[in-house]
Amino acid sequence: MRTNVAIDVDGVLANSAEVYLQMAKELGIENFRFDEYNSMYKVKTKNGRNFGEVVINEKFDEVVWRSDPFPKASVHYKMFLEDPRINVSILTARNEKHRNGTEQWLHSHGFTGYDILTHTENKEDEPVTVLIDDSPNNIRKFISRGKMGIVMNRNYNENSDLPYRVNDLEEAYNLITKFL
Repeated sequence: MRTNVAIDVDGVLANSAEVYLQMAKELGIENFRFDEYNSMYKVKTKNGRNFGEVVINEKFDEVVWRSDPFPKASVHYKMFLEDPRINVSILTARNEKHRNGTEQWLHSHGFTGYDILTHTENKEDEPVTVLIDDSPNNIRKFISRGKMGIVMNRNYNENSDLPYRVNDLEEAYNLITKFL
């Protein structure tokens, strides 16, 4: 029986946090600290608009294309694809309206061959056994359902106390395969 592994896009495959930091500066937000994606909704642009709403509603396509993949992410991703014990899904909280841009970004950076791309805020409800994500909140919800959650270490989530933390997809793969 194959293990269903879901891999998040932002913060795992794509370094979108760096783009959000750059955009905050471009929109006149000084000293913006990216703690997690919800932190974008806690600040205002120099025009008094909600930064998160501006980014998601007006600039998200730009976020997609300005985001670089993490170093060696596509190489390590292929380890999952080549393992006959694993089914790979891409699971993202990105809005469904960004599906085409997300798929194009994934394909242009070598993230192909996955079984399904799912856009959802409720990752814990998806029929997967393992989730690799950068959000401690998503991982906590996931493991509360008796599933394995692996948090990708990032400077904005370093204070979380989750049992499985990795620095890249290669470490995630090595951890998962110990249990197969």
